[in-house]
Amino acid sequence: MSALIGRVCGAADVTIMLASEHLIVTHVSTHVSLRDAIARVKRDRVLRIIELS
Repeated sequence: MSALIGRVCGAADVTIMLASEHLIVTHVSTHVSLRDAIARVKRDRVLRIIELS
């Protein structure tokens, strides 16, 4: 859903943020295998997610 909304809005990159009163979590990867998720945890990707958040 976030990728669809991103395309509609013309965003180059998107992420999902989950927030509660005490915690905010932003995904580095979504809807990929565990192997791909682990492979995506690289410095540049994490920094990009932080910038998006």
